[in-house]
Amino acid sequence: MSAKPTPPFTALRAIEAAVRHRSYTWAAKELAITHSAISQAVKRLEGELGTKLFERRGSAMEPSSAALQLAEAYADAAVVLSRSLERVAKLPPADRLVIAMPPAFGRLWFSPRLPRLSAAFPDITIEVRTALNAETTDESNLVISLGPPPGDGWSIERLCDITLEPWCSPDFAKAHRIKSPADVLNVPLIAERGLPWSLWLNQLKIAGPAPRSGHIFDDSSMLLDAAQRGEGLALSPRLLSQPYLVAGALLCPVPIPASAGVQLFASWRGRPGSRQTVDRFMTWLRSEMPLR
Repeated sequence: MSAKPTPPFTALRAIEAAVRHRSYTWAAKELAITHSAISQAVKRLEGELGTKLFERRGSAMEPSSAALQLAEAYADAAVVLSRSLERVAKLPPADRLVIAMPPAFGRLWFSPRLPRLSAAFPDITIEVRTALNAETTDESNLVISLGPPPGDGWSIERLCDITLEPWCSPDFAKAHRIKSPADVLNVPLIAERGLPWSLWLNQLKIAGPAPRSGHIFDDSSMLLDAAQRGEGLALSPRLLSQPYLVAGALLCPVPIPASAGVQLFASWRGRPGSRQTVDRFMTWLRSEMPLR
């Protein structure tokens, strides 16, 4: 099967300029070409399409409906190409990997592993963006998130399922004597926005009076710091709580862990010259799994 012919972009650019100016002369001046070049481009395209594109009316060149459609299509395409060029200009070089991730994930899970990552890939510079918004994801090679990122055009891989567990300080555990999952209904509960205690309670089919609700945070670090101070029982993934557990600042007081959880995703888009770097990082990231 033969390939489709390449659209005549040069001729279409001349058409679009002539439509705006209603003049070959002014279109030629804008494009820094000759009047003859505009005229020849129009005639060539008229021959290919089999339709008239302009009619002279006095000193003006009046575009036909076909010319107007072509001019509008070229203008729309030019805007799309311009935006693509702007995005490409912002892309990191092939030896630099820009990763967007939630702040708490970056501080509590990713940062402690940076020495291992640097040892594995000394030739790659890692730039971390601890925010997930349109600007940071657009300029990033890769996004790590608890849930897929918004938007189309991303390759998405589910890295693992993460169990949510209750955590508190040793003093809080002693003071409240939590012996079963149902006992959490009798203590102050603190949570992160988007990870409510109802996930955990419903999974274990625990029903009863409304729990003693405490503070709600939009950052896991603040949530776990509050739990460390004894402000309540926190619900959080183990992968983020691990530094507190190792330090003895938090423990899980409930003898039966729940299976309720969330999913960790890595997402990336094709970037010129960066795919090999992304592939190398993904290989390393998978080696750090499974997480819990």
